Amino acid sequence: MFAYDIAWEPHLGFPDERRWWDGDWERWVVGRYGNAENAEREWRHPIPRFEDAVTGPSDEQLTKEGPWNSMVMDYRRFVNDLVEEKYGEAVKMIRCIDANHLIGARCGGATYGPGLDHVVPLDLWSTAEHLDFVSPEWGFPDLVGEESRRNGFHTIYAHCVGKGKPVIWVEFGYDTRSDSRRMQEQKSRYQDFYEMALESGANGVVAWCYPGGHRVDESGSDFGILDADGGFRPVCDVIKEYSAKFTQPRTRPSPDHWITLDRELYLWRYSKISDYGSREYLKALKSGRIPGLKMPGIE
Repeated sequence: MFAYDIAWEPHLGFPDERRWWDGDWERWVVGRYGNAENAEREWRHPIPRFEDAVTGPSDEQLTKEGPWNSMVMDYRRFVNDLVEEKYGEAVKMIRCIDANHLIGARCGGATYGPGLDHVVPLDLWSTAEHLDFVSPEWGFPDLVGEESRRNGFHTIYAHCVGKGKPVIWVEFGYDTRSDSRRMQEQKSRYQDFYEMALESGANGVVAWCYPGGHRVDESGSDFGILDADGGFRPVCDVIKEYSAKFTQPRTRPSPDHWITLDRELYLWRYSKISDYGSREYLKALKSGRIPGLKMPGIE
């Protein structure tokens, strides 16, 4: 073991789960605005309530734009602050017991795109300060070939919010469904992903997953790199080839083109940030540039 992975696709959850944090949300609002009424005047929108108590945005407000935009942006700021605080506590506790191993957390929900916005996946920004390395996960899984290079935006975003900390993609893969034709597709998808990770300056990648065979808890999916009997699948040739490339010393690409991005323009919603940013990232690559990322508030 070299590291603790202290979270797996963390998110605040569905409305009944998010209500657990309503008291913290109300205290955050009072701390920023003095009281809820002042906040409502600033937002020009009422604060949501559940059974006469302050609560967070609805699923609709989290996934669609409307007159509630300012309130939702503040809610995402609150989540950022809350998560940063809680991760700091968790890391401090682990360090008291074990000061030798690295600590990271897979924040895949945010990098999957808008399909999970309603459960408030955690932004890499909120976890980066206390961790030893920053861990995007999977990215845009349906992009192939040239388009798959867009996933490199998640890498440079992680480097930016991590202020230079290592970036390790702690999960990616391809569902073969135990089909031989899809196993060949798995091989090409892995190659695309490895090329993207190297090109964007990622420090490492971890595939999902090792054992093959149908998963009984996930509609028969099969992401394994081995057959159920332990035999190598075609993708193992790619893993062997690229393992040498990732483990040899190399320098991170030095940007000669900067993408400047203000999170407030996207309501602190990472799916919108990454959609815009990844397109700009690919555009820069196609023009022969090496893109980097700058955001207000990060030196």
